[in-house]
Amino acid sequence: MNYTIEDSPLLEKFTEFNLSKPEAITFLPENIELAQSNNEFFFADSTVDLRKLLRLNSIETAELISITNSYNRKSADFYGPAVFISLSLLTQNPDLVSIALNLISNYIYDHFKGKTGSKNVKLEIYVETKKNKTIKKINYDGNADGLSQLNEIIKSL
Repeated sequence: MNYTIEDSPLLEKFTEFNLSKPEAITFLPENIELAQSNNEFFFADSTVDLRKLLRLNSIETAELISITNSYNRKSADFYGPAVFISLSLLTQNPDLVSIALNLISNYIYDHFKGKTGSKNVKLEIYVETKKNKTIKKINYDGNADGLSQLNEIIKSL
């Protein structure tokens, strides 16, 4: 499993774009840190499917902004949507985070069924932390098997 953890300017971006910080699991535009305006936002093509999957399993998701632009990469890799996990969700219901990550992981495994070759996953997870009310960004780039360890990484933040 290959991942990095870095500080994220996401709180400042929420303010810049006049967006409220969500309290539920939220799928973010992939380019939220780079966009200059809300009109530039785009989402991974799997965002709608994953949001439906979580809701079907009684996991509330917040909609930061409506999905108008999605991006379908022509790649053998799986590029997942950026996921935001709030501090309140982590402290009040950490099991829900674990269940959501397992559902996302199962979706990705299904995506790779019947495919040969590399099964590489690229995923960004933003986690609000207790320390100074900051947001940490986990950049995951590895095989699908390593996704099971993300829950422990998130808990360690």
